Amino acid sequence: PSLFERLAAIESLLAERPGHAVGPSHGVWRRPALNPGLFPVESPERKGFVDGNLVELLLRMPQEGQREVAQALAMKGVSFPDADGLDGMIKEVDELSMLH
Repeated sequence: PSLFERLAAIESLLAERPGHAVGPSHGVWRRPALNPGLFPVESPERKGFVDGNLVELLLRMPQEGQREVAQALAMKGVSFPDADGLDGMIKEVDELSMLH
């Protein structure tokens, strides 16, 4: 899978985990319609981007939670170019987090 596909898979898994955020679900919280001054109220959810803030939560998770995400990705056939499993996932997210 491409970088975007790998990150989108991580985002999807993290958004489904209980306790990832307080308040509304991740999809509702990031919906453009929540800012009607910029977007029409009936705007669909955003597509084609990955929420880096959510993906970076992976780096602050306990190692057991990280391992669960890595195992779920492996079950979906998601692999990483430098190393498979937990090490490859953490390395890729960590490298991206350093870009900003």
